Amino acid sequence: MTYNKVNQHNLDAEFAYDETQCSDEIESGDTLIAGETVGFMLDAWPVAVTLNAGQFHQVATDRDPEELYKGSEMKPCAIAHAIICAKKLGLEIDPAFANVETE
Repeated sequence: MTYNKVNQHNLDAEFAYDETQCSDEIESGDTLIAGETVGFMLDAWPVAVTLNAGQFHQVATDRDPEELYKGSEMKPCAIAHAIICAKKLGLEIDPAFANVETE
């Protein structure tokens, strides 16, 4: 898997959702880390890849996460990058992302 540059943002867990909505620096596809929650920005919505979603949105377990790229401005490696970051932090991955290729 080829990775493009993905920006990473460390957010205050208490205000993470608001930060994603107000910051001009956060773009679709960026990795978001907010305490025990890791995710990515899907256009205007923060989506968690960790089981602990915190304030972020979750993906239904019966939906293919790769479909999130359709019609989105996300970088093509955004989901995989967020999963890799979460695993490096020792956080449990949401089962909805179990089949996402990260290598």
